[in-house]
Parts: sequence; C-alpha cells; structure tokens
Amino acid sequence: MRIVIQRVKSASVTVDQKQVSAIGPGTLALVGLHHEDTESDLQFCASRLLKIKLWENDNGAPWRQHIKQK
Repeated sequence: MRIVIQRVKSASVTVDQKQVSAIGPGTLALVGLHHEDTESDLQFCASRLLKIKLWENDNGAPWRQHIKQK
C-alpha cells in the first residue's frame, strides 16, 4: 500500500468525463492498494494519515497541526 498526500487549493474526481466529487482547500490522498494488503495495513496507513502535521499552528509556526486539529 502506498499513500501520496498533497495539500490542495481544490481537487476533483472525474469518472467517464463526469465530475463525481470535488473539494475546496484541503488534503488530497492518492492511495494505491495491492491484493496482498491486509486490514491492519489499512489501519496503519489511515492512522499515519490522520497524524501527519501539514498546517501551521495559531502562532504561525509551520508543520504543527494535523488534520484532526484543523
């Protein structure tokens, strides 16, 4: 399993030339799965994704807040 994370101003998902979802400012996660990945692999990656610090705190210090704190 691989996850690529990117902060975005906007993002959307298009299927068969039809937009099916979109977000404004936030986090985009591109997830690659393998048939041998397990439920524990998924839980581990989800936990890491929720804990990664991508935003500045209230004092302006960069890389201090994770997604649950936003």
